[in-house]
Amino acid sequence: MTFSRLVWFVANVFWLPPIGIMEYVKAHLIGIYFDIPVVALFYAPVWIWLVFGATQRIKRPRVNKLLFTFSTLIAFIFNGIDTGYSQVTAKRSGYELFEILGDDANRLTPYIIDNWYLILILGFLGYLIFQWVPTKGENPQLDFKAKPLRGLATTAAFGGLWLLSLRGGWQLRPLRAIDASNFVQPEIAPLITSTPLQIISTWQRNHLTAFNFPLKNNQSSPFGNAKPLPNFPLSKTLNGGWVQPNIVVIVVESLARDYTGFGNSKPVNNKNLPFTPFLDQLVKNPQTIYFPFCFANGTKSIEMVPSIFCGIPSLMSEFYVTSSYSSNKVTNAFHLANQANPSFGYTTAFFHGSNNGTMG
Repeated sequence: MTFSRLVWFVANVFWLPPIGIMEYVKAHLIGIYFDIPVVALFYAPVWIWLVFGATQRIKRPRVNKLLFTFSTLIAFIFNGIDTGYSQVTAKRSGYELFEILGDDANRLTPYIIDNWYLILILGFLGYLIFQWVPTKGENPQLDFKAKPLRGLATTAAFGGLWLLSLRGGWQLRPLRAIDASNFVQPEIAPLITSTPLQIISTWQRNHLTAFNFPLKNNQSSPFGNAKPLPNFPLSKTLNGGWVQPNIVVIVVESLARDYTGFGNSKPVNNKNLPFTPFLDQLVKNPQTIYFPFCFANGTKSIEMVPSIFCGIPSLMSEFYVTSSYSSNKVTNAFHLANQANPSFGYTTAFFHGSNNGTMG
């Protein structure tokens, strides 16, 4: 897996950001941790054969060679596909890769003909792996009839370690490709992950349904020809110079407009006092921009970050953070702040009161 990652890195280094050699060395080392679920799942036949093969491992030593070589070649094939395909998509391919290959317009024959030399290299690697895997060694006898307690303990230990490896640790959610951005910059997250892990992370994920809304005459949008909002600048001029504002976005759970004084003309509690006196005071400031119309872009807390900071409302049956689209590159508010004026040098800090990794 590390060898596949290194090959992918050499082929895709041209579009990765120049962050320094040590950062990339760190990314390769962290990538070993993200390979653990892949090794647990893709090599499951190998582990089962090693633990429960008993005397058959000695009688049929080539089975171990074949299982290990087959599992390795499958991982090599997926990583090998993205070694070239990531140069176009700038990300790792997920389960949607099977849908692309299943399309009549994407037949495998032309790809095999154009990349015949890669097939030969893959076959040569498979031969080297087959010759490298040992056939001799000690074989633990797992006889459930003679030693039932030992067999039960071995099975429980194997099952527990395998499940722990498949989850990638004790964390709340199983290790996914999206978790790579918790360790390194999001721009090099595809280097830490692998295509097999991306496939595992996006397996059985729902995809968007294509809709076709009929348009009326002289109508450019299915939602009507709405007037654009005025352009509010991030900075204001002061004596001919620019003032860099400090932007703070405060997100409050379940704070509807009805609970504010400035958004509700009626009393909101028995004491005839609003719940948001400080916000009511801010609204009265002539420099305050107040949007009177409120729309809910989601119903769950996990939908907050994509909705507020990326402008992506909850239109899927699945959360965007846990969907197969979570690794896509999207425009966000912080990126726009940096683009407004590069000399501002904005840095982003995100503070929240829950555990790291909560809601992705």
